[in-house]
Amino acid sequence: MSESIPNAGSQILKQLRHYAPIEWERKYKNFLTYLITFVGGGNNGAVYRADNWDMVGHTAGLPKHKMVSMKWNDKEELKEKFVKPTGENKKLIFVTQVN
Repeated sequence: MSESIPNAGSQILKQLRHYAPIEWERKYKNFLTYLITFVGGGNNGAVYRADNWDMVGHTAGLPKHKMVSMKWNDKEELKEKFVKPTGENKKLIFVTQVN
């Protein structure tokens, strides 16, 4: 029998927000300023909304000449784009209008 962990998604995102900037700086020698994720496939991004990420627009993936693994099936299959600032940038959220 599997055990249910209350708020598991939020707990995992909290760990990500803590460790990602540390590991990024260690590897790339500069600061990670934002975490960005894409939500699609019939999901609504509830775990990101619960963790106070901002939905900043939609995307249909990268153009065909870019990485194929990031291209969605078609433009009808838009993904929501969420962003969470890190460190000193916590107050610097900007919202772009995407048509």
